[in-house]
Amino acid sequence: AKFTLESGILENTCSTEDGFATISGNGYRHNTEIVINGGTVKATGKHAIYQPQDGKITVNGGTIEGITGIEIRSGELTVNGGTIIGTGTTVKSTANGSGTTTVGAGIAIAQHGTEKDINVVVEGGTIQGYAALYQSNPEGNQTVDNVNIEVNGGEFEAIKGGTEAVYSEDKTDFITGGTFSSDVSDYVATNMDAVEDEDGNVYVGTLHTITVEKTENGKVTASLEEAVVGQTITLTVEAAKGYELKSLTANGTDVKDNKFV
Repeated sequence: AKFTLESGILENTCSTEDGFATISGNGYRHNTEIVINGGTVKATGKHAIYQPQDGKITVNGGTIEGITGIEIRSGELTVNGGTIIGTGTTVKSTANGSGTTTVGAGIAIAQHGTEKDINVVVEGGTIQGYAALYQSNPEGNQTVDNVNIEVNGGEFEAIKGGTEAVYSEDKTDFITGGTFSSDVSDYVATNMDAVEDEDGNVYVGTLHTITVEKTENGKVTASLEEAVVGQTITLTVEAAKGYELKSLTANGTDVKDNKFV
């Protein structure tokens, strides 16, 4: 089966203990595909998307919001954009052989007792939750070698009083890019840099040197000497007496009215 959401609101208001996620798979029915390009997938007190089966989820846009945004227990998840929110006021994972395990996560990764492969790749988007990304092993599986996580971009924020933007019980060395509201040094790839700003935000990537070319009849100063993608750099322009700024270019792109044009 294939389900694609382009727009509109798909909402689950079920308040019963045994209610299902707004979009829910079945651990015995595989080869599914879920694509979210826009619109809203929402649940009140339940998961927005739950995947125990061997299938594929691709999020390109839209908003996904539930007590946990997405829980994947088998198969593939690729996030290229959109917003994923876990609304739980704490994060925890409990063993469950036939249902969800994790509350309070934007994205929850919790391998099923079937021990099928899991592959999660985040390239972009905004992920929020008591823990924005939370990987656990609630079934106590002997090996989770076939659980793969790659975070190459995106914005990860701990909300509702949470303090860890990312938590993984079993995995390290999987973050190569992105912005995080807390320290993620335990999970940063060994060849990448992690830089924290004055507000406590952490940027992961390759450090680039900021170079300002020599100017005539004035001065341009950059607020940082080095930065990774995602960091804000302030350029201060001081014109000499009798002069005004003619043009300003950064990485080949013109700056006008304090914006790239």
